[in-house]
Amino acid sequence: MVVWDRLLCLIDVETGDTEELANLESVCPEGSVFNRAAISSSAERLFIRRSGQVGGTVRVDLSNCAVDEIDVGGHITACCHDQPRLVIQRGGVVYDTKAKNADGVRTIIDKSSLEFWTTDEDGGDERFLGPWSFAHATLIGGTSKIQGCGLPPDRCLWVVEQGKDPYKLVEGPYFWHSGSSYDGQWIASDTNWPDQGIQLVHVPTRHFRTLCQPGATQDHVAFGHPHPTVSQDGSLVLFRSDRTGVPQMYIAHVTDEFRDSIRSGDLDRRSPKRL
Repeated sequence: MVVWDRLLCLIDVETGDTEELANLESVCPEGSVFNRAAISSSAERLFIRRSGQVGGTVRVDLSNCAVDEIDVGGHITACCHDQPRLVIQRGGVVYDTKAKNADGVRTIIDKSSLEFWTTDEDGGDERFLGPWSFAHATLIGGTSKIQGCGLPPDRCLWVVEQGKDPYKLVEGPYFWHSGSSYDGQWIASDTNWPDQGIQLVHVPTRHFRTLCQPGATQDHVAFGHPHPTVSQDGSLVLFRSDRTGVPQMYIAHVTDEFRDSIRSGDLDRRSPKRL
């Protein structure tokens, strides 16, 4: 399911056949764009974030494609996987655009007002989830927990869950962008400053190893950072690279043997294979 311009479409991933489900033009005025979508835990509703001149959250009932708008008091980040609730980002952040550290990394002046909240699917029953501690973050599959890469100088993956203080899942290289498998067992993250390849993390044991070297330029303008994500069962890692001069998508196949080696705590023994 994708949103193209102002059309909600269903795409068959095997054939590419496309079916138009709903025209969203009435809820996306000129000067605004849709930039994020999330399906509810019941798979009965789609929530779409709108930004630009007129922001907000659009809700689509997938049983009849009825469309309305709801006020969540912030930016929708995701739908909880284990309950009918929404994860909302609230507050703001101020970047230091003048001074950079020796590695050229921008630092954040003020992130104290940036927080995660959850609401019900109507935008009510607000509950504080935790502070924003990340450079980039997503849900841990099958849960309402947030995982993500720490901001410099942190070199870790943080986890935020309701009722607990944020904690570091793993530490080591500078984890940059990360994504979780839907079963919640695996997290893949690219790295930077320096680039140490894509790391595959086993969440229960907190062990990780280098999966591959993406060979990307790490450039934002040319979409050269890998930004990996993991298949539902952790057997595939999808990432982006501009190693050929053109941004393209790549798939790393993760063998059972490799995943077993991470579970058992094996360390990197040689330079990882370049895909």
